[in-house]
Amino acid sequence: MKSVFALISFTLIFSGCSPLIKQAIKNDPSIIYEALKKDPEGYRDAVMHVQKSLQASDKLNEVAKLLKDPFTDAKIDNSRPFVGPKDAPVTIIKYADYQCGYCARAHFAVKELQKKYGKNVRVMYKQLPVLGPKSVPPARYFEAISMVDNAKALEFHAKIYSNQRTLQQKGTEYVVSVAKEVMGADFKKAKKNYDDSLTDKNHPVALRLASDASEATGPKLGFQGTPAFLVEGAKVNGFKPELLEELVIQILKNKGIKLDKNNS
Repeated sequence: MKSVFALISFTLIFSGCSPLIKQAIKNDPSIIYEALKKDPEGYRDAVMHVQKSLQASDKLNEVAKLLKDPFTDAKIDNSRPFVGPKDAPVTIIKYADYQCGYCARAHFAVKELQKKYGKNVRVMYKQLPVLGPKSVPPARYFEAISMVDNAKALEFHAKIYSNQRTLQQKGTEYVVSVAKEVMGADFKKAKKNYDDSLTDKNHPVALRLASDASEATGPKLGFQGTPAFLVEGAKVNGFKPELLEELVIQILKNKGIKLDKNNS
């Protein structure tokens, strides 16, 4: 069975690029037919093996392509909320919309990524409320809260994503209730930031919202939907957790950071 598996795998991988093998199959197609008859399960396993090999190769090629053309003009403001060490070798910027289902999935996927790679990764959050007017209040409250306390802004962020369905059902009413819950006695400060930013375009909250949108949708990035990411400048559009991880792995390797056997 192993010899048949090897034959099929070899044939599937190299028939497209080896003239000799290609000609041999053309002259006698029964080579594959006989192998299939003798070991149909082995043929199936061989096909799956080759598919995985090709997918892995495609993924590595995509990672290499993304790393060749990083976006280096993203604004990194360390006074904004982020999770992970300030000096982490990999910084991920996430542009997101609190109403977006894939953004919620990305929230949990990125948490797992950070859990796996620990101090090597930090995540910074930026706002891209593209799904309509209901997307703006949670984004604005996140920034309004962060002007008072970054840790509480991150708590707000986590609660909103963990209860996204309630957000979608109740809208701003729920946003305000979460803001009150996390801020406690300081809610009035966050509320003032929120209210002032509605009428003052130069308020720090308003400036952050405008800057994030301009950066994300500008000609150099051109993100039109959410979630979107920059991984040390490498652009990822959409919910692609495997690609994010491959980028993290390659960037760490490029920086000479050794990964343990569970992370490679």
